Amino acid sequence: DIFAEAVLLGSDRRLSFYCGNFDRAGKNFVRGIARWDETGWSSTGADFSPYVVEDVCVFDYGEGPGIYACGNMVVEGATLINGIAKYAAAGPPVINASTHSMTTQRGVPVSLAVDASGLEIQYQWQFEGEDLMDGVDIEGATTSMVTLLNPQFEDTGSYAVVVSNPCGEVASESADLIVTVPGDLNFDGRVSGDDLSIMLAFWGDCPPEGFPCDADLDGNGFVDGSDLSQLLAAWTG
Repeated sequence: DIFAEAVLLGSDRRLSFYCGNFDRAGKNFVRGIARWDETGWSSTGADFSPYVVEDVCVFDYGEGPGIYACGNMVVEGATLINGIAKYAAAGPPVINASTHSMTTQRGVPVSLAVDASGLEIQYQWQFEGEDLMDGVDIEGATTSMVTLLNPQFEDTGSYAVVVSNPCGEVASESADLIVTVPGDLNFDGRVSGDDLSIMLAFWGDCPPEGFPCDADLDGNGFVDGSDLSQLLAAWTG
């Protein structure tokens, strides 16, 4: 028997919750409360057995609308609830923190991460608005942390993650990643004759403190043979 129904409107679908003295919904074992998302049945994750859920309703307690269940239950799993429980995934996920913009050198692995709360969360990292996929050089594109295993100059740009659950989705703020190439003094992604010309123009002591001296690759205050060796080692032509 079904005792009650409650409907919650997500950003892209309608979620219906049913309670009663049943333990199956479709092929799912549900223990007295089940969810229908317009495509199929699923469990809410609640375990009220052997107690009875007598009612479900939508209520806004000041934190956005949520699904509440009540009955003669006193526990949900191992949590004391005194006859009433809230379905925690009734709203979209919340992003608590995400990676800020950063700089890395070519070939040095770098990770971007997000901290989000909610249930049934899914992640999709994006680069310049396009979905990333796991591959030889990318790991974790659909997890809370994506890693670029071998970043190149072409990976410089804007990264964000879309966090979603059945009730909606939210996108993180964009984080700019800059991939530098040691010896690339004109910032065109290559180390070539143009960069050599710039280095030779700055040969000798660096300008006074406070002025740029990008050609001083080893940071010793001089543009000399040591810097030239590093530039030639990174030469791409």
